[in-house]
Amino acid sequence: MANNMDARALRAWLRDCPAIDCEAAFGVDYLGAEAGSWAICSLATELKRRENILGETALARRQSREYGLDFRGIHSGDPAGNMENLGRLDEAAAWVRERSAAGDLPQWNGGRVTAVLPATSAAVEEIGKGTARYRLRLRVECEMD
Repeated sequence: MANNMDARALRAWLRDCPAIDCEAAFGVDYLGAEAGSWAICSLATELKRRENILGETALARRQSREYGLDFRGIHSGDPAGNMENLGRLDEAAAWVRERSAAGDLPQWNGGRVTAVLPATSAAVEEIGKGTARYRLRLRVECEMD
């Protein structure tokens, strides 16, 4: 159900977020190895189903999709630097809530987005040599055509 065009639309919408450096690499389902990279990653989402009057099961018109907004930041033993990286995703979460409340939503392929909201708080997902991947999970609520 989720497709690459929807992830691209979400990425284009997020490009307006001031917490995201518009010059930085911003992948779809791929986060670069260099610090400062961003990515929107499709996450497994359970599809909602409904039963019609004949007892047949079909996909519900209203669905939710989850994505990870990933950021690769410099990671060190310095707590202030790590908190700054998490703070960038917290700023992105606030921007997402504000834009969603204002009705400024991404244009979706095959449906209409009704809300984009943070599904979790920002967290460190993976620590490597000198960098770490930080993630904010986003839930996109939509009505399918």
